[in-house]
Amino acid sequence: MNQEFYSSFEKIKLRFIGLLKEQTDQISKASVSIRQTPPNHSDLIVIRDIAHRIAGTAGTLGFHTLGQQAGKTEDLIRRRDALGSKIDDDVMKAVAHLLEVCESCQADYAVQDVRRN
Repeated sequence: MNQEFYSSFEKIKLRFIGLLKEQTDQISKASVSIRQTPPNHSDLIVIRDIAHRIAGTAGTLGFHTLGQQAGKTEDLIRRRDALGSKIDDDVMKAVAHLLEVCESCQADYAVQDVRRN
C-alpha cells in the first residue's frame, strides 16, 4: 500500500472518529430523552438514523464491530417501529451497547494514533 493512500485513508478515519464523537453525544442525549415519560418517539428516529449512517461507514473504514452493532440497533428500531411497538428494554439495551462500542472505538483509535506518532 503506498504512503499517499495510507495517509489519505487515515485522514478519512480520523474525520470519521471526530464525527463519531458528535454522533455518540447525539445518541446519548436522545437516549436520555427516550427514558422520560412519555418517551419522545422522534428521539428514537434520531438514534435509528445515526445508527444507519454509522453502520454504512464503519465497516468500510475497518471498524467492523461498530458497524455490526450500529446495524443491529438500526434493524431492531426499524422492526419495533414497523410493528408499532413501544420502546422496550431490548431497544434500550441495544442503544446502550451501541454507545459503549462507539466510545470503545474512539478510545482504541486514540491509542493507535498515539502509538503511530
